[in-house]
Amino acid sequence: MSSQTTPASATERSDDDPAQSDFDSLWNEALRCYKEETGKDLLKLPFAKELLSRSGTTDKVIQYIDEQNKSFEAFRTSGRKALDVAKPIVHAVHLFIDAGAEGASNVTPGGKTIFVAIGALLQAAKGVSALYDAIELLLKRIGACIARIQIYLAPSSPPSPALMDVLRMSLVQVFIVLGIVTKFCDKAGDKDPKLTGKKGVKAMMQRMKDYSRVFLGETDVEEALKELEELTEEEKLIAAADTNAVVRQVRRKVDYMYHKTVIDDLRMWLDPPSPTPINYEGKRLAGSCGWFFDDKLEGWKAQKGGMYWVYGHAGAGKSIICSSVVDVLRKDPELLLAYFYFDEGDPKKQDHRGLVSSLVFQLGTSSEKGLDYLKGQRSLRSLSCDELLPLLYQLLSFSGPAVIVIDALDECPERTRVGLLKLIKHLHTLRSNDAIDLRVLVTGRPENDIQNCLSSLATHTLNVNVAREHTEDIRNYISTQLFDPESEFFSKWDKHVKWIVFDTLNERSNGM
Repeated sequence: MSSQTTPASATERSDDDPAQSDFDSLWNEALRCYKEETGKDLLKLPFAKELLSRSGTTDKVIQYIDEQNKSFEAFRTSGRKALDVAKPIVHAVHLFIDAGAEGASNVTPGGKTIFVAIGALLQAAKGVSALYDAIELLLKRIGACIARIQIYLAPSSPPSPALMDVLRMSLVQVFIVLGIVTKFCDKAGDKDPKLTGKKGVKAMMQRMKDYSRVFLGETDVEEALKELEELTEEEKLIAAADTNAVVRQVRRKVDYMYHKTVIDDLRMWLDPPSPTPINYEGKRLAGSCGWFFDDKLEGWKAQKGGMYWVYGHAGAGKSIICSSVVDVLRKDPELLLAYFYFDEGDPKKQDHRGLVSSLVFQLGTSSEKGLDYLKGQRSLRSLSCDELLPLLYQLLSFSGPAVIVIDALDECPERTRVGLLKLIKHLHTLRSNDAIDLRVLVTGRPENDIQNCLSSLATHTLNVNVAREHTEDIRNYISTQLFDPESEFFSKWDKHVKWIVFDTLNERSNGM
């Protein structure tokens, strides 16, 4: 019986169920080869129907095979040992079937044919103790090859499709081995016409000196077992790869959970407000502010200690410019970005303590080095602004080229701006620190205290009220709102009225 059973047709796929069709073809070919080698139509054997109908549990299968053979005296002493060895094989097949690995088929009984093949093999021993012993050795070898099926199918998640395919092939190969060995058991008593029955078999095996070589020494058997063992090695490699993938996935999840836990702990300790305003999307306008990203901005980015001040009337669009800058700098791999929006509607974002804690948290959690540093500084009490400042400077010292963007200085109440402006002055002095490479961009109305501070610190400035390009952005925005066909609010307005509104807003907006 050939150990290669997969016919060309086994690779064909049916329209209804390609996988099941392929598997049925494989078993059909194996059954055909079994009949060719042994001369037996396995599924028509007297006990086949009963065995297949009892295939619900391992114990029922083993019990029935035992009942069919217990009339042999030798079976009661040696045969039952072989049957005990067969039990794990039967159990493995049941696990495979219960896992839904074969699907439902009206064409072939699939792995259940192994139950019938074991029964046929033990009957072929004809009550000869030596053959039972040899069968026991063979089944141990087979059992070792499929022992891991129970392990693979135990978890709640099924094995990978690649591993299941190898397991299917392994069970088919087990069936092949059983068929070949059955052939040699049948031939053992017929090898010498003068030596029949128990005495004949005994004499034959005495000449062979090693009864286990009744079939284990046969080329067909060895080739079939070799292929089974090769499938086992392939199975081990796939299982190892699957395990490695699972371990990596679990490790990523563990690393993520640890990382998240550490960051959540640092957030609780530093208590930083969110750097992004509640109406962040309202402070952004797609397609606007492209004019701002000019050589002047590039010069500021390249300048260590650069201080860019963008100022103008309330509502002039400073926050939109700020948000555009944040969006662009986020994508710059050469610069580490931290940003903050003051907000007169959020108490936690109206003093420089909120600013500093947010900057420390952003810079500290942006790199492993920063994270390790903050973990080392972690304490059980909340830190004041003065205690946070050394952390900020230390983080800046090993952050490489960095940018801090601060929006709406004027929304920090005047009574608390003293500390804020003092901080900005100190950030400016860091330009003389060789370990820190920082540039800062701030926006805000030119209130007296803000103007007095920044007019002497700023290396770059922009008054948005007089910026021609900014005025063009405002014109485009008004036009879009009034004349866009998808603008539901203005869609029913008379076109003449829209133009009056457009001209009025454009003339009197004064950059707002």
